[in-house]
Amino acid sequence: MMTPDISTLQEVVKRLQIETHFYIEKAKSSTSSYFNATAQVCTDIESIYGFGAGNSEDIAMQRAVMECVERYAQFQPNVSTPTIIQSYASLQENAILPTACGLYSHAQYTASDFKCVPFSEQMPLQWLEVSEVATNNTKLIPIEFIYPRAYLNRSPIVIETSSGTAAHFHKDTAILLAICEVIERDSLMFFWYRQPPTATISIEVIPVYTLRQELRKIQNLGFVVTVCYLTYDLDIPCFLVIALKGNSFIYGLGCHPDWFHALSHAVVELSQSLFSQRRTPPWELKHQSLPQVKTPEDHYALYNKGFLNPVLRQFLAQVLHSQKPQDSSILFQQHFNEKEYLNHILQTLGKLGYRIYICDITPQNLADSGIHVIRTLIPGLIPIHFGYNSLRMGCRRLWSNNYSGRLSTLLPHFMH
Repeated sequence: MMTPDISTLQEVVKRLQIETHFYIEKAKSSTSSYFNATAQVCTDIESIYGFGAGNSEDIAMQRAVMECVERYAQFQPNVSTPTIIQSYASLQENAILPTACGLYSHAQYTASDFKCVPFSEQMPLQWLEVSEVATNNTKLIPIEFIYPRAYLNRSPIVIETSSGTAAHFHKDTAILLAICEVIERDSLMFFWYRQPPTATISIEVIPVYTLRQELRKIQNLGFVVTVCYLTYDLDIPCFLVIALKGNSFIYGLGCHPDWFHALSHAVVELSQSLFSQRRTPPWELKHQSLPQVKTPEDHYALYNKGFLNPVLRQFLAQVLHSQKPQDSSILFQQHFNEKEYLNHILQTLGKLGYRIYICDITPQNLADSGIHVIRTLIPGLIPIHFGYNSLRMGCRRLWSNNYSGRLSTLLPHFMH
């Protein structure tokens, strides 16, 4: 799924003037079998970073550069894409109703420091065109759902993140990766906020030696490692691998129609999380009070050596349970190609009534580079957020009685 195309990658690095750095901690040390890489591109406004890990330098670099490109594409403020300025009332069936994508509650809007304004069907908005993957039919969506930092002549109706954006050499793969990321984030939000009974899988039954070995290496460092199966009603494999040691913790998350790809991604992220934690000096850890939580790093610091670490441990003890009878049936490999995986997701989510929309946001300066950057929206799923009062409470999936579990906490999640 991640076959490096070095010449294309080098062209992208050259055009964006991306700096890349490698941090090699190979298996000869007992900590990890992965290389780690960082990519950085400087814009007029900020420095944008991408991080990657893999079992070779090339794969680690590709993942870091791709993440950097994703963020560069999505966070550009000067969007040259033509927009339509109209109200939803005048567009109706030609547009996606913004509330279907999960906005906020009345109480959130009334907070004095809240940055968003309530959506009104009569308010003029800037709209961009997106296409439904299954039918190719086009719809319109407010621009801030696609480009969170686009210049607006009004206050935004939503604050989006980069989750649901993917870059790749092949468009179908970029679409698949972006969709999987949206499902992955929804699964984590569902897990944390609704707290449904969630299965764990024993490391010993994982039928791939290399994955077992990576997890055992983490265990040998003194961490208690748990493989959580975050696959709920959406029925697309999603794994959270979480490792606790004292008051610190690391984690990795992965989603894919094939369990092997999903779990492999989670294990790579776990290794990357360990590497990041080891390189972060203790004095750089920021411990904020809840109202001060604004960034992904703030979220993570609450639970990693932060005052909410006991809450995380209690939460895991209450929600997780062993799933021995179904271990072997969960872990089967499908061996499809990317197009078949994509069709499987479309059919699975389509049966549940979800529609998947995409927008190609490849920057103009990369238009002929061989890279595709895709932004995905799945109205109805729970979007990830960052910030203490930024939970998308307008999303019915968070609080409706139609799903397993129930809304059980308003504490910030731990993902960063």
